[in-house]
Amino acid sequence: MPIDTIAEGIFGSILRFIGWVLVDAIFEFLVKGMGYLVCRPFKKVNPDGLVALLVGIVSWIFLGIFIYLLYGTIFVWIDVDTCLDSGGRFNYELKACEY
Repeated sequence: MPIDTIAEGIFGSILRFIGWVLVDAIFEFLVKGMGYLVCRPFKKVNPDGLVALLVGIVSWIFLGIFIYLLYGTIFVWIDVDTCLDSGGRFNYELKACEY
């Protein structure tokens, strides 16, 4: 069954290429790019260097923590706004709308 072997080789190569492109795009563009953009105003930085990589990783970690902490606050604001718009009074201790 040589057709099975050929098909496996072709599909394996295609999937390997797609995976390489995705990993390369994520790693190069998002991580190193973010590191380069953060470091660039402070000093001359090599976009492919270790400093850009480390600063990019740390920047994404801080951004993730910031979004996580802001996530709960935004939903409380939305609940308060919805309650006040509907004519209620928001009880912050119970985190509930009172009419």
